[in-house]
Amino acid sequence: MKPDTKYYERLKNLDKELGGGIHIKDIKKDTVTTEDLIAMVSQGEIPYTISDDNIARLNKTYFWNINVSLKVSFMQRSSWLVRKSSPQLAEAINAWASDKSAAGTDVVVLQPADYEAMGQSHGNLSGSQPDEFLPIFLTRSFPYAQKDDTKFVAYLYYAGDETKYACSQYTFTGTDWIDSIGSNGVTTVTSQFVLRDGKWQLDPSVTLTLPAGRNQPASQAFFQPCVDWVLDNVPDGAKYVTSYGNNDYYTGASAYQGNFDFRASSAKTQCPDVYGSMSDEEVVRTEQMHFEREVGPGVLAQLYPEMAPVGELQPTVTINCFSYNGKTTDPQTVVFRCVEKGKFEFVSATWNEEESAE
Repeated sequence: MKPDTKYYERLKNLDKELGGGIHIKDIKKDTVTTEDLIAMVSQGEIPYTISDDNIARLNKTYFWNINVSLKVSFMQRSSWLVRKSSPQLAEAINAWASDKSAAGTDVVVLQPADYEAMGQSHGNLSGSQPDEFLPIFLTRSFPYAQKDDTKFVAYLYYAGDETKYACSQYTFTGTDWIDSIGSNGVTTVTSQFVLRDGKWQLDPSVTLTLPAGRNQPASQAFFQPCVDWVLDNVPDGAKYVTSYGNNDYYTGASAYQGNFDFRASSAKTQCPDVYGSMSDEEVVRTEQMHFEREVGPGVLAQLYPEMAPVGELQPTVTINCFSYNGKTTDPQTVVFRCVEKGKFEFVSATWNEEESAE
């Protein structure tokens, strides 16, 4: 185990109480976590480790071959925070924490066999797979579900460079399981509260997560309206749009590839009269400004016509997406704020942070 931790001190004290016999092996690497040590036990790399009871029981759902029954201390107090608007989530966590043998009845944790049944050899989900697989999983797991039944599904999610725990809330409509919080990678926080000037205020901000690649429903649902907006609102907009109608070089939006296509050479080929005399850098920056000033606000007004400021709070739309420059696919984040009902203004973009709005 890692030295200078509460676990280490507890074992040292226990060793003294027992008169010796406990041999403690230190893990020197700072980057190793308790979860890493539990995984090492499961894989046979080390024989034992020690952790909080709730961490051990949660990881038991992922590593079925570990034994978490041995207690080395009395129960200690634990606490957690959830949004005030999520009483069911709080109840589910409380139920799970109070049950020492299993998760709460409303909490479902995907097991290794579940990932295999979904065709996932790496034991996790990625991209839009949670939206595709979890409703099917719940339908098969709870064939006698009643209308308005709610389940919290915990699973491992691979997000490009790391695998992390994720949880989705689903509600049964009587015929289908619907994601109660987000849909197709779009998370709409309709009951989030923030502390401003000593008061809690409603913050209806939205985060869009748009995976790169073909056939990504979340990305198609955003980028295709961008292309359509160019066709409908930009003078002679059709010349910017490819023959397939799913990619425009007014902004670089590509519903086909699920990203911003910032290849200057492709833009020049599509629109030589517009971009032919520009440098590659000028072409890309022009496309970006078209999105920041025109297309982005226009599309968001179509997607969120009812979004409005709450008092002095201006909610934001944060777009996590990708851009392609012909060599690399790079992550980008673009932020807009709602300044009045259905009206949005550009705030910032990682592709050009120097010119982000104040």
